[in-house]
Amino acid sequence: PNTATAKKNVLLMSSMHRQPTVTDNGKPDIIMFYNETKAGVDTFDQMCVQYSCSRKTNMWPLCLFFGIINAAIVNSFIIYRENIEKARPGNSIKRRMYMREVALQLIRPLAEERMNAPTQHRQVKLIINQVCFLNPSTTGAAGPSAAEMKERMVRCSLCPSKADKKTRFRCHACRQPVCPQHYFPICSDCVR
Repeated sequence: PNTATAKKNVLLMSSMHRQPTVTDNGKPDIIMFYNETKAGVDTFDQMCVQYSCSRKTNMWPLCLFFGIINAAIVNSFIIYRENIEKARPGNSIKRRMYMREVALQLIRPLAEERMNAPTQHRQVKLIINQVCFLNPSTTGAAGPSAAEMKERMVRCSLCPSKADKKTRFRCHACRQPVCPQHYFPICSDCVR
């Protein structure tokens, strides 16, 4: 290539192109072939960057790990989409939702283990419950739905009395009144 400062030689090796032929526009045939077929690599890189799990870090093994995870997610999504389109056309989900489901499936075993640990902090259990939609194994029966609740309206036991939030909802474990903001199948005090 001709640069502003000097002309540099570029060496190209290919097991496909045996003769050094030059096309009409002055570029070697090997360069033209590369330019025609590189779209797959560019599309793959664009898909990896669009939804990436990478985080800023100074540790190169972690960067490598993030790159492997991004590549694995894109590849598995392509396989998933092709399989779904063959089985049930038009039923595939968006890649962002696919990534979310894969992430939840990967963290669910550890989340269940931490959720059922007796020494785990209550706030951590609440966060796990919100992210993974898990309930501790001590919850027991599901309890009645909101439409079936015949309880009288009382103040939420977790809200400040100044808020004066009245509710029919009850914790399924301890039966304390809780407003919809604090309502899970069990109240936040029983998540232990």
